[in-house]
Amino acid sequence: MKKILFISFFRHLNNKIDQKTDDITSRFYDNKITLSFLLIIFTVGLIISTSNIVIGTISIIMNNYSWLIIPGLIFSPLLFLYSANGVKNSCWRLTH
Repeated sequence: MKKILFISFFRHLNNKIDQKTDDITSRFYDNKITLSFLLIIFTVGLIISTSNIVIGTISIIMNNYSWLIIPGLIFSPLLFLYSANGVKNSCWRLTH
């Protein structure tokens, strides 16, 4: 009788451990998918902000700029830094 209780207890314990492992694994893959989308969004932000900075600088050098370019040049470096930090964090979380 003790042997049966002992075996059933360890089966129950093993099932609980398997269930927790499955939960952790599914959460891990959900996070990877979310981080992959964030990485794509931040990379697009990086490309847009870099192109804004380049186009704005060329326009100012050639003296054909409108006043709409100035706010873009002010906010593009901020978007660039935010996106670069997001890419760094997403890559770090994807690899750790």
